Amino acid sequence: MPLRLPSSPFHASSADGGSSKRFRQHINPLASQFQVPKVTDLRKLVQPYADPKLPFHVDVGCAKGTFLLEMAARHPERNFLGLEIRPLVAEFALERKAKRPHLTNLHFVACNANVDIDQVVLAILEAESRVAAVSILFPDPHFKKQHKKRRVVTPELVSSLAAGIRAREGGPVGDETVYLASDIQDVLDEMREVFAADANFRDDEEEGSYLEKNPYPVATEREGSVLDQDLPVWRSLFRLKGAEEMGGGGGATTSIEDLRAAAELKQKMRESEQGRFLKEKGAGGGGGVDGVIIEEGANKYVLVSARDPASQNMQIFVRSSAAAAYHREVAEPLVAELIEGGRVNVKVLGGGRINVDTAEKKVVVYGFSYAFGKADHRKAAAMIRRAEGFEDFDVTWNDEGY
Repeated sequence: MPLRLPSSPFHASSADGGSSKRFRQHINPLASQFQVPKVTDLRKLVQPYADPKLPFHVDVGCAKGTFLLEMAARHPERNFLGLEIRPLVAEFALERKAKRPHLTNLHFVACNANVDIDQVVLAILEAESRVAAVSILFPDPHFKKQHKKRRVVTPELVSSLAAGIRAREGGPVGDETVYLASDIQDVLDEMREVFAADANFRDDEEEGSYLEKNPYPVATEREGSVLDQDLPVWRSLFRLKGAEEMGGGGGATTSIEDLRAAAELKQKMRESEQGRFLKEKGAGGGGGVDGVIIEEGANKYVLVSARDPASQNMQIFVRSSAAAAYHREVAEPLVAELIEGGRVNVKVLGGGRINVDTAEKKVVVYGFSYAFGKADHRKAAAMIRRAEGFEDFDVTWNDEGY
């Protein structure tokens, strides 16, 4: 039975201003002020830890830090890092931690996880450590239909976590987990669907069933409150797949260097989404860019979207390259071309492989990208069928392999 934090010495109390101190509950994570990276000094992120080489547990949306304060006290063999988007709440969590100087395995950072997760993972990897566990517990549900896009778990977040775990020198250890929980079934189901759609993770439970018990000895404040009201908590536990489950037969083609370069590319696209390049260049539609350019052989490919600010039309692009060792190397020149041409909202939607056999007039779209996740192969295949020069090719797709 996990400890219920309302009765814990770390529960918010008048002693440290815990639950008696109130903060704004809801914010818009897509607002421009939350799209600016906060984790810019990687060494500074791990400086508070007595031993930064210990495995890390990263809690996304840690709020006032009550859960991690208790976990850090109970598990000195691990480092704990809380990410909280609300600056004042993160500052308060740090104040609570400062009153417990013996917790040298705990730190809190004010940042938007969807913006800074790559830098966070890079800091951990460069400290010669690894991400052993991730928890996303009772995130803001953003109930309104038009606000659901604000929810924290996105395909991009999931693929960044997977790439960061696999980029460790020597690869993943095999014990890496992601724990999800919510008191709202729809929110948990949506988080679960996003993780299940990523080829890197395996759900511990079958579809339609849920994890019955909290895998940790500590419950969050929210969980304690929900259970005290005799209400249900919906839970799911994911594990990182081993190489034998990935269908590629080999190790992950990613590295710290690739992760760093991919993070820089994502930030360029994020700035494009905010329209900064458009304002600086005074650009219009940006000229023609071919929709489909794919090369002979089995090569890595990316699916990229961008908006033409003149027409407001969203356009999709397919690129593969025989010279690319990483999916990021396929995406970089296209992203640069689109941004320089004035396109905005530039995003890499995912990746995989495209096998082009001109002799047999066949094209197969399949696989996934460690850096960007799996692309919509059905959409890519449909674009190739319509592309000049491929009208009489047999174009198929599947979700198998790497």
